[in-house]
Amino acid sequence: MISIIIPFFKRSEEDENRLKRLKASIDDQDYKDFEVIVEVDETGQGASKTRNAGAAKAKGDILFFIDHDCMLQPGMLRECHDQLQDNDDISFVYGNYRFFGETVGDFYSQPFDGYLLETFNYIPTMSPMKKEVFDKLGGF
Repeated sequence: MISIIIPFFKRSEEDENRLKRLKASIDDQDYKDFEVIVEVDETGQGASKTRNAGAAKAKGDILFFIDHDCMLQPGMLRECHDQLQDNDDISFVYGNYRFFGETVGDFYSQPFDGYLLETFNYIPTMSPMKKEVFDKLGGF
């Protein structure tokens, strides 16, 4: 199962609308073995602590942290699940993202390069990963 964790800090009514669009894109997935955890940050503790709090509630063996101002393309959950299940030697998957809202644009990923990753973090926190690895790392 995939646990989709959405850290949420409401600043405006538009934030609620963005969350609804994200939820609709999740419901539209062809892979249905998932749970959605919307972890609300009411105290302004920040995204990392909010993500960790959501992860503590997760029941899935794959964690997928995604911000409320993003959407999933059709088939994304199935592709992520299949890649993680079919490849024992990988712990996470990542790819391109499209943002909407105040900042509209695309985030393009790059092929994995350990040296480049040390100087430029091109892998977003919104990358599905195996829960066992997340737990070993101690969260964010």
